[in-house]
Amino acid sequence: MYDENEPVHYGAAHDEEAPLKGQQAAEAPSGYVTLEELRGPSGKRPLLRFLAAGMLVAAVVLMVFFVARGALGRWFGVDQCDGGAVECDLRTVVNSFCPAEVSCIESEDCKSGFQCLDKKTKKPGIECKLDECVCQQNLCEVVELETGGTKVNLGGIDIGAAGGKKLAKSLMWDDSVKEVQLWETEIGDEGCAAIAHALKENDSIESINMSGNGLTDDVCDELGEAIAVNTKMIEMDLSDNEIANDGAQHLAEALKQNNSLKIFNLWKNLIGEQGALYMADAFKYNLDLRKLYLTDNRVDNGGIGSEALTAAADSRDNLEITFETND
Repeated sequence: MYDENEPVHYGAAHDEEAPLKGQQAAEAPSGYVTLEELRGPSGKRPLLRFLAAGMLVAAVVLMVFFVARGALGRWFGVDQCDGGAVECDLRTVVNSFCPAEVSCIESEDCKSGFQCLDKKTKKPGIECKLDECVCQQNLCEVVELETGGTKVNLGGIDIGAAGGKKLAKSLMWDDSVKEVQLWETEIGDEGCAAIAHALKENDSIESINMSGNGLTDDVCDELGEAIAVNTKMIEMDLSDNEIANDGAQHLAEALKQNNSLKIFNLWKNLIGEQGALYMADAFKYNLDLRKLYLTDNRVDNGGIGSEALTAAADSRDNLEITFETND
């Protein structure tokens, strides 16, 4: 029978007096994990600390990568090119290659193979006055294009491999250049490799001519890497060089990854039937190239390479491939 005067017992846990505010809580029973143990000694969750550290390391790695490639300099307008104007300014570098002016009144005043051109119009001078016209060899310059870009003209100037390297450094940083003329400049494989590296970084150049420089298969790996990653190049001229089948293979593999190049000139090289097969295979993947010039190579009508090229050209209405040998 219920007796209101009898004390009520609520269990052993309530028989002890509860700790007062500010006093340390009683130890947890054996086998239990406390909240402090979960948080760790610093009061933060170990997983969060691990993720934060990982993100910090990743950020540092990316920062180093982009600085190494000069990307931060491009993003924030900071010139990362070392060497000052002598090595980095395009006009300064190009002017260092230009020969002294040879004034002329008519072409007979110039050495054999050169014309007397008007300084301003760059057209053959008619009734030139003294100092108004110069021989063609003096057209080494940086020209402003009507399209808003610039053209580097060093064609026919012997700058050599060292000059190719010097020019490449300035080309890597100048984002206004759209056309580069380097035909018969004696840059060779070494200078061309430096130019190819610049093409991997420069996203403004649309046309480049490196014909007549004695280029061989040895530089085609570097050229291929540039073609594979460059997204602005529209025209490349490698004609009148010594590129053979191995080089054609590197270039063909690069074409499979490129979607900007429209005109590729390999006229007068040493590419044979096997090289032609490599090139033909590239068109299974590349649907953007419009003209491939292989005339005056070692690809003959009726061979397996020429048949493959013909089949590739016939598979598309907008593709022109030439490979006949001119006698």
